[in-house]
Amino acid sequence: MNYLSDLHTHTIVSGHAYTTLMENINFCSQKGIKILGTSEHAPTMPGAPHYWYFGNLKVLPRIINGVIILKGCEANILDVDGNLDMPSDAIKNLDYMIASFHEPVFEPKSLEENTMAILNTMDKYEKVEILGHLGNPNYKLDYDAIVKKAKEKDIMIEINNSSLSGSSRIGSDVNCEKVARLCKEHGTKVILTSDAHINLKICDFSKSIELLNKIEIVNSPIIFYEELADGMDLKGCKIMDKFNSYEYLNEVTFSSVIKKEFFKINKVENNIVYAISGIVYKSDYIGNLIDYKCFKYDKCIHSIFKINIDITEESIMYLKKYIDGNNIEIIGDSVARFITFENKNDKTTDYIEIWIPIK
Repeated sequence: MNYLSDLHTHTIVSGHAYTTLMENINFCSQKGIKILGTSEHAPTMPGAPHYWYFGNLKVLPRIINGVIILKGCEANILDVDGNLDMPSDAIKNLDYMIASFHEPVFEPKSLEENTMAILNTMDKYEKVEILGHLGNPNYKLDYDAIVKKAKEKDIMIEINNSSLSGSSRIGSDVNCEKVARLCKEHGTKVILTSDAHINLKICDFSKSIELLNKIEIVNSPIIFYEELADGMDLKGCKIMDKFNSYEYLNEVTFSSVIKKEFFKINKVENNIVYAISGIVYKSDYIGNLIDYKCFKYDKCIHSIFKINIDITEESIMYLKKYIDGNNIEIIGDSVARFITFENKNDKTTDYIEIWIPIK
């Protein structure tokens, strides 16, 4: 399987990595990786950039060389109160944060204190979407409490390939398995990440996949590929089993939520919509959506976008024009997902499928 995104990667800006952001982007472009999450260490990590670096990520284009860029940060948990080393004026320019322990910043404490620090962080920061390398054996943790809290807060647990490969945090493998099993038990989302410090390791999830196969977590909500454009919420929904019945469907790789406020943006670009299927009802198509907390509506617009290098805001903005032109009222957050169709000649075409709840 070719994985399409990696949300935990570093560049030379972090102080101990070995490729630049453009080198990472070009590697992704060459390998067909569609989304790169760049997540430098936050300022209190030795060698990390000043917080102005994160505040200025607003100048970074959303798409470079055909690769969608997610602007992240691996923030350091500073204390038992769960404070992170990112000021609010820098956080507002980020798409997401990974919250992690690092020994130079947070000296390992008791099981109770370490656990409370993570629980407090999850309560304090909405931009924390991922908990980083929980398997580090230097930090004793109540994994059950953390996994349950992550489920409650809709935060993803990272399966860190670097930890499992033994290149860092040696001895993490046993704990990582414990965490993964608890995620499977409680239905907590997990995300595969490389924690790459050189571009050659981006989307290398080999050890993580071995672990997931070992514990048969393949039917759990695994997030591989997320956000498509400005305004989309990174948090995902469960993968819909119904997609598996599509003819020629090769794989379903992600789901995400689009905030209804996104459609209030006034920008409308050229029409590159592939198809608008029209309005559908729960009784005839979206019945399988009602189990997902992000989508509990009886009526929606169903649309499919063909992906090309220009996809993201332009396609969805044209859909906004369709909605406005027909005086349609959006009443909640939409569900969208990336799908790949494979034809009889083994050629693939990528699409985005979206359901928009309407009055």
